[in-house]
Amino acid sequence: MRDLLTIIIAERKSLLKGLTISFLLILPFTFLPTLIRNGISFSAILGRLNDSILYSLGFALIVVIAAVIHNYNGLVDRKWYFDRPAFKELDFYGRIDGIESVVYDLETVLLGKIENYFFRLNLIDTDKKSQFWKSSL
Repeated sequence: MRDLLTIIIAERKSLLKGLTISFLLILPFTFLPTLIRNGISFSAILGRLNDSILYSLGFALIVVIAAVIHNYNGLVDRKWYFDRPAFKELDFYGRIDGIESVVYDLETVLLGKIENYFFRLNLIDTDKKSQFWKSSL
């Protein structure tokens, strides 16, 4: 639970951006029932404005909460793999990639140096039975 709170605090700017973008994308669709029922009537749209803002904010909040839970579950799954003995023996250190991004999910990577080469290890396709690891400079 503490890790989830840490993600929320560290990502508060991107969460606020995501909330704003989701709110602005959802808001026009909340006026569709009024437009279908009354046509283009500005008095009907203004009468619906408070409800539309409330609905849009609620749905946008649901989207942001779902994104935080999705990111948290992904980080927990990757951390389980990186805590395995094979990765522990590398003596690399963990970092989180995708911070301050509304579009990309958070992901855990390992960074380290062996001899004169630097490595960045990232897990891909962890849902499949056969697992592949990707390393890049």
